[in-house]
Amino acid sequence: MEIKPIRSKLIEGLSYDAHSRQLALYFTDGHRATFADVPEGVVLGLEIAQSPGSYYMTQIRDVYSRI
Repeated sequence: MEIKPIRSKLIEGLSYDAHSRQLALYFTDGHRATFADVPEGVVLGLEIAQSPGSYYMTQIRDVYSRI
């Protein structure tokens, strides 16, 4: 999967597989987290959010299961 850069102090980039609905986030501190069953609309929201870090904290982190 291609890693798309994100302008954020928290998130460096993301990759998303629409078929499996898996979202991988690459953080600026070097760690990676993968989330299951994430709708494409949520990923698009992250990409266009004024604050991707805040969007992640409220819309992804505690909503979708990590795998």
